[in-house]
Amino acid sequence: MTAHEKPLLLIVEDDFENQKFLQFFLRKYFRIEVCDSAETFYQKMKEHKFDIILMDISLRGKKDGLQITKEIRKSSEYADIPIVGLSAHAFQKDKDN
Repeated sequence: MTAHEKPLLLIVEDDFENQKFLQFFLRKYFRIEVCDSAETFYQKMKEHKFDIILMDISLRGKKDGLQITKEIRKSSEYADIPIVGLSAHAFQKDKDN
C-alpha cells in the first residue's frame, strides 16, 4: 500500500443488505472486497493482502466468523491482520456466547 492508496478492507458478511450498508459508509476510506462465506473468505485471502477485516461473527455455513478468526490468529501468514467483529446480537445471552 502506498501513502496515497486507501487500505484494503475485507468485509465478511452473509447478509446482502449489511454488505451494501457497510460498503456505502466505508468506501470513502477503504478499497473494499466482500465475501459471504468461509469458502469465499479463504479464496479472497489467497488473492489479496488485506489491511483489515470486518468479520460477521454469526456467519452462516460450515464455519462461523469466530471459528475463522481463531484460525487466522493461529496462522503465521495472517495473524497480524486486524479483525473487527460484527454482530447484530444485542441480547445478554448472545453476548455471553
